[in-house]
Amino acid sequence: MLAITIVRITAANQNLTSGRSREQAQHYWAESHGKLVAHSSTLRRYHHYFSLPEAYENDPKPTFIGISKFWRDDP
Repeated sequence: MLAITIVRITAANQNLTSGRSREQAQHYWAESHGKLVAHSSTLRRYHHYFSLPEAYENDPKPTFIGISKFWRDDP
């Protein structure tokens, strides 16, 4: 039987209406939202990667606060 793993990469936007700074948004993502997603029974694996603070020192600045990467066995 052929096993297929689906990998999805999603960019994470900073929610500008929440009033959180980029650092606060990344902290929320790591400590709250990300942990909820990571415990989903449909995921094989979950990682999130943050934009580095020094990337914001020059132009162009990152348009996302990071990316999420999801691994699933079933589409």
